[in-house]
Amino acid sequence: MVVHNPSKPHQCNICSATFKRLNELELHKAVHSDAKPYRCNQCPAAFKSVQNLRQHGQTHSAEKPFGCEFCGSSFKRARTLKLHISKEHSDSSFVTHEEKDRGVRLREDSGVDVWA
Repeated sequence: MVVHNPSKPHQCNICSATFKRLNELELHKAVHSDAKPYRCNQCPAAFKSVQNLRQHGQTHSAEKPFGCEFCGSSFKRARTLKLHISKEHSDSSFVTHEEKDRGVRLREDSGVDVWA
């Protein structure tokens, strides 16, 4: 079974990267090409992979399915939510944006502190 076999028999002839499955090698080969065969039907953007085209499609949608558990802000992409949490809520205590704008934060010991 391929999943539990650590062998990677399929090797890229350009960069020597190896892959378990032939289809993974075929997908990888796009990084060595300037071809962008996957085109957006709503704008001129084009992409090397169908995955990148699908991700780009989110830019044309009003949907923001990734919500912040701390403040309720919503984002189109999971990575944007992750960045938001690391920048806005990194001290692991609950802080609303309004509190942060006022210069107040809650410390882990529930004391009140001032943003530096």
